[in-house]
Amino acid sequence: MWQDWLRFVILISILGGGYMCDVAKYSKMYKDIKNLQPEDTLQLVLESKTKDEKEFFELIGNYLLQKKQKEVIEGNLF
Repeated sequence: MWQDWLRFVILISILGGGYMCDVAKYSKMYKDIKNLQPEDTLQLVLESKTKDEKEFFELIGNYLLQKKQKEVIEGNLF
């Protein structure tokens, strides 16, 4: 078990384990994304430059729609 952990630590150090992502930057991105309106995500999908980018924005749009649906169902607002 500890050997697996040691392998993981070695791999991380080889790959540049000193790097830490900018959590504040990604937290801000999350806050910005969760405030998108459906028409915003549609515009992002329609203006995507690549298939991968389009799929990414479609996933975000679907996620936001599912969140809204959950709120409506839980609040008996339908």
